Amino acid sequence: GNLIANSIETQPGGGNPGNPSPTPDPDNPGNPNPTPEPTHPNEWQIFGNVDAMPAGGFIGQWIIGGQTVQADAFTRFEQQYGPLQVGAYVKAEGYYDAAGNLIANSIETQPGGGNPGNPGNPGNPTPNPNAGGLTFRLDPAAAQGAVGGSLSLNLMADNATDLGGFEVSLTFDPAVVNVTDVTLDGFLGSTGRTVSLVGPVVDNASGTVKFGAFSFGAGSGPSGSGVLAVVTFSLQNAGNSAVAFAGASATDSTGAPVSVATQDGSIVVNNQAALTGDMDDDCDVDVSDVMYVAARWGSQSGDPDYDPRADLDNSTLIDIVDVMTVAGHWGEACGQQAAGMAAAGSALKMQADSTALPLDPALALTQVWLGQGELQADGSMRYPLMAVGRNIAAFQLSLVDDSGMPVAVRSVEVAPFLAEAGTCAALQDGNAAAAYCFGGDGASGQGTLAYIQVDGQSPVQLVLPILTDASGKILPLTTPGALSISK
Repeated sequence: GNLIANSIETQPGGGNPGNPSPTPDPDNPGNPNPTPEPTHPNEWQIFGNVDAMPAGGFIGQWIIGGQTVQADAFTRFEQQYGPLQVGAYVKAEGYYDAAGNLIANSIETQPGGGNPGNPGNPGNPTPNPNAGGLTFRLDPAAAQGAVGGSLSLNLMADNATDLGGFEVSLTFDPAVVNVTDVTLDGFLGSTGRTVSLVGPVVDNASGTVKFGAFSFGAGSGPSGSGVLAVVTFSLQNAGNSAVAFAGASATDSTGAPVSVATQDGSIVVNNQAALTGDMDDDCDVDVSDVMYVAARWGSQSGDPDYDPRADLDNSTLIDIVDVMTVAGHWGEACGQQAAGMAAAGSALKMQADSTALPLDPALALTQVWLGQGELQADGSMRYPLMAVGRNIAAFQLSLVDDSGMPVAVRSVEVAPFLAEAGTCAALQDGNAAAAYCFGGDGASGQGTLAYIQVDGQSPVQLVLPILTDASGKILPLTTPGALSISK
């Protein structure tokens, strides 16, 4: 009966301190109405089951609890309690646009689920008897690809203890996907026990696959988390397919049964190959796609703003490489070559600002350093960030003092040398600074990339600078990982 918080959020307007709201009864959440509940004159919130969702991904029209909701490139999608799919119980929040449409800021799966017969009533969430215990799940929870292609889902085991064997049955929509292969991965045998695959038994007519594995030998089975198997699907036709557990069982190394919970997955199949960087699935890469990734710069897996779709290199960190990967495809549309990027092989730009020097085109390495700082009237310091190289379109770095303590960045101003690379924007967060440009060739020669203003007057050091070209490719530095110091 304890109240466990999924979120605690400040709200606009406040309440009446003299009349606190009644304490909620966790055993009787009532019957929330799926009609959007305004939290502000222009805000709404819905709890309900997903009745329908976009065929090509998450961007587009949803029907949640009977209400039509629009998701765009700035909508945040959370799948902590299972995949976003038809039938999932979710919370959606957003605002009304000028035409009265419901625009979603976020759509999030919720624990426990609701009553599918009454989407507006979440009911009493079913307790999970295996909370903190062994869980089988599919990774990624929501995958997508194009007709004619293939993709794989990992069968993950989380919170295992002395795992000795397992068996699972999965269901899928055979009109959308077919299973083509099941292979064991290394987790079950990671302690040195011998492992043998059982099955798979695949029925692509009815949409089922059943398989498992057992282990034998000295020692205990593995504990912790890891990949048990990899299931590969061929993508048959456009549509959405849930990939659900029809059954799951497990044993420890002695053969004793172990309770196991499951988390389903889903696959979205599009009619055409996804366009790299097309974050809003509108079949082109424009400035809204670039800004969608840039707005999440610096977030990492587990952060509220982290979106794995924006982590294009799957590093669990959205950094300047991801921003520039999208920017490198700016102007592209489905079935077309890049419209906004300069043609490959175009002449290098050798003129920048007054400090520009000719650069040998054969030079493949890049240097970056801080120039002499200038004391500002408010006591801060303003440093020019200098570089020599070719096709420089973006940078990312952190600043520390001589003792290694972070130095707060006040502002980042893109200089004319870097601005030759196209349309530019600067980013800052704590002691991190970055800037990126897209729509043209990268800057080549020697010049000032940006002016960085920092707090205090202590000597400043660059930590782990990263520079990329216009396609998002990291440019090798002459002294990778070294510190460039300015005093």
